[in-house]
Amino acid sequence: SCWGAGCKIDSFPITYLGLPLGAKFNEKDIWDPVIRRFEKRLSGWKAAYLSKGGRLTLIRSVLSSIPTYFLFLFPLPVSVARKLEAIQRNFLWGSFGGDFKFHLVRWNIVKQPLSFGGLGVRDLRLFNEALLGKWLWRFMTEKDNLWRKVVSIKYGTTNFGWYPSSPNGSYGCSLWRFISKGWGGFSPHFSFEVGDGRSISFWNNQWNEDGLLKDLFPSLFVLANDREASVADYWGQGTDSLGWRPIFVRDSFEDDDT
Repeated sequence: SCWGAGCKIDSFPITYLGLPLGAKFNEKDIWDPVIRRFEKRLSGWKAAYLSKGGRLTLIRSVLSSIPTYFLFLFPLPVSVARKLEAIQRNFLWGSFGGDFKFHLVRWNIVKQPLSFGGLGVRDLRLFNEALLGKWLWRFMTEKDNLWRKVVSIKYGTTNFGWYPSSPNGSYGCSLWRFISKGWGGFSPHFSFEVGDGRSISFWNNQWNEDGLLKDLFPSLFVLANDREASVADYWGQGTDSLGWRPIFVRDSFEDDDT
């Protein structure tokens, strides 16, 4: 038994290597360690001995020391983001307890980069979205990794295995469902190198500078005989002459008439 072997018996959720193991990804409680770290590092007594420039520097330092693995694995709830931003705002302007100080600049401006007239304080929610979006990039580039194979088998893939299929209904991991929703904002920012064209979708992958062909030519996409065809499928089509040879439904009708 566990008792006889001297093993500790516990129940989920537990903390393992600094991460909550077995907890629901959208529970606010998993962010309590991050909130406590903010409150400790940005405490009121420190603000009393620092100029606004010093406070701003400390805020940036605290943001850079947040456990990035939290933001890399869990979506940041809106209420937690607001709590963390409130701690930063109060520290920057010196508002603690009943001692209210006017906030001289709106927080939306404070979060802007210095080149855009802001103070360069990192937007936590955008940073969180960027880190979660990295999983989509890793899905495309780490095809031999175990986690990628598990996701592919469980949910399936589309577009010659480049994209993960979105979980539907109540089936599947809600965290991966959340990450998959970011695909629409992620996919326009990269393009494919065609190579031999066998693993690139002619219509559904962006392999040219202008965008997806199905979006550029929607009327032709509707008439396409094979909307999942690869680039190689439409190049030459087995003829002696090189050139694009897409097949449309109308072409098929004409062949039948002939």
